[in-house]
Amino acid sequence: SGFNTNFDRFSIAKADIGYAFSFNDKLALKVESNGGFKIGDKSTNTLGFALGGYGANFINNFYSFYGYDYISILADSFVKATFTLDYELFKKHHLIVAANFANIEDGIFETGEWLTAPDYSGYAIGYSLETFLGPLEGKYTYSPETGQSHWFFNLGFWF
Repeated sequence: SGFNTNFDRFSIAKADIGYAFSFNDKLALKVESNGGFKIGDKSTNTLGFALGGYGANFINNFYSFYGYDYISILADSFVKATFTLDYELFKKHHLIVAANFANIEDGIFETGEWLTAPDYSGYAIGYSLETFLGPLEGKYTYSPETGQSHWFFNLGFWF
């Protein structure tokens, strides 16, 4: 189309990995790591990476990040780690505590910024109830960098 008449090709590389540890029948820890970068032309930033909010949107490189509003941190490359502790209080009732940390900016793999201490962090505490529609969740999130907090709610499974 005529939107970008001087379009140069680019590619996006990304990786997601995670593992869950069960300490006993009531307590579990989930560890996740994500990262990605753009290769080639950087003039089109619409398909870069966006962090913020809570939820899963498997299009356009959106990643959840506690303590920040939806799509509030944008760049062409990032690394992120999330730690989630899940404790089952009663049958089908879960208390969740989570923390996530990230470095996100343009060209972090070229400058070595991805190996430094995280620039962004966020924390969450939540409650989840298993229902016939899927999980019903409420999470309170906070970021020390911005001093802001957000509430997020979710009903059902992510597909």
